Formats: sequence, structure tokens, C-alpha cells
Amino acid sequence: YETMAIHIHEYGDESEGCMSLGGHWNPSNKNHGSFFKDKENSHAGDLINNLYPPKDGSGDYFLFYYDDRIQLYGNVLESIIGRSVVIHSGIDDLGLGGNEESLKSGNSGERKACSIIGHMKKKV
Repeated sequence: YETMAIHIHEYGDESEGCMSLGGHWNPSNKNHGSFFKDKENSHAGDLINNLYPPKDGSGDYFLFYYDDRIQLYGNVLESIIGRSVVIHSGIDDLGLGGNEESLKSGNSGERKACSIIGHMKKKV
């Protein structure tokens, strides 16, 4: 597996596949950046920016992540329920690419996979 960017996007609308999900979720209207470099000046949807799965493809890949800017409940404008997760083809440059697209998306590349963040049916 190769390094790839991961972000939360604005909408949970897959009517046009991954392309109808809008841009990165950015409730505070910040430039694209990194949780690890300057959390207060980055999109809440930037997440951890990049995934680094094992190069040999072995084992399972688990992601444990905590970010107090992201909620799974409460006010719909502040919650990520109904939004989406997108995995991009490229590596996120953390907003340091020196161009306008870097400040919006980290030059992350095309959308390779996506999923809606929602409620699941309770299992019996």
C-alpha cells in the first residue's frame, strides 16, 4: 500500500460518486493545514492528513484518532454525521505546497474512495 490522503468532506451526497461530496469540511473557514503542525489554523476536516499503511500489505490497519473539533452528535452544523470520508490518490502536502490548491486541499489528488458518515442499524 502507498501513502494516501484522508479527509472529511462537506456532504453525504454520493449522487455523482465521490465528486458530489463537496470540499473539505471547514466549519471555521481556515486554510488547509495539519492537526499535528497547527491544529488551530487548519480545517477540522483535515484529520490526520495522510495514512501510512504497511508497505507489504500485511495485517489490518487500524486508525485511532481524537480531535475535539469533530463531533458525532449535537448541532448538525458542528457534527460530522451526514458528511463523508474521502481517501485521495496522492499525499497531502499539509498546505505547504505554495499554491492556492494546497491551501484548499493539500494537493491530495483525485478521489479514490469515499463513504458516508451515518448511523447504522442497531444489531440484535
